Amino acid sequence: FELGDYGLFGAVNVGKDACWWDYGQVKLYSKNSLLLLEDSPSAKLLRQFLGVKSNLTDCQVDGVTVDGASYAFDSKAKSGSITKSVVSGVRSLEVTLDGAIVVNCVAKKIKAGPGAILYGIVDKSDEGIVADAGAVMVNVTAADGESMVLKSRMDIDGGKAWKQKLEGLNSVTFEDVHKKNKMADIGAIQVKRQEVYDKVSASMGF
Repeated sequence: FELGDYGLFGAVNVGKDACWWDYGQVKLYSKNSLLLLEDSPSAKLLRQFLGVKSNLTDCQVDGVTVDGASYAFDSKAKSGSITKSVVSGVRSLEVTLDGAIVVNCVAKKIKAGPGAILYGIVDKSDEGIVADAGAVMVNVTAADGESMVLKSRMDIDGGKAWKQKLEGLNSVTFEDVHKKNKMADIGAIQVKRQEVYDKVSASMGF
């Protein structure tokens, strides 16, 4: 696409005139995902780069109250509200999202507060997924199909806590999960994860 007056655009940060979005840390993933909601030159370029032309893209959310700031992609929900959030690949009977990022999650109910990040979680319970403000919850699926939800918080430095079992959150360390899955076949895991995603989605009528 034409850059116009935006200046240099590249994959690395090469100076003050460059536009560069870093997703390599949780805090930066949050910052630059929520950048979509802003009305700044960088936000406008990000939407242009991603081809985003509407707040709702390929969504079925007629029963959901969605504010004018949020962006949702390929998502289906039957009731609830989405406020100042970025949502993609979600299937839920009821959502209550406020300032959250929710990606590829399926549950009867999904509730996430400001700063929360939910990624790849498939939940079969009646209670659904509940994430307090600043909570980070990510599904990790192993090659044998076994899955777990790895948790953190926006105020936790994952590098410093790499070898720690976060009390009240996880029974394993981030390092344990990395060692177990570093040689995993990501393609095969995605096939298994997609099967579960589709099955639970279908059980809710999606």
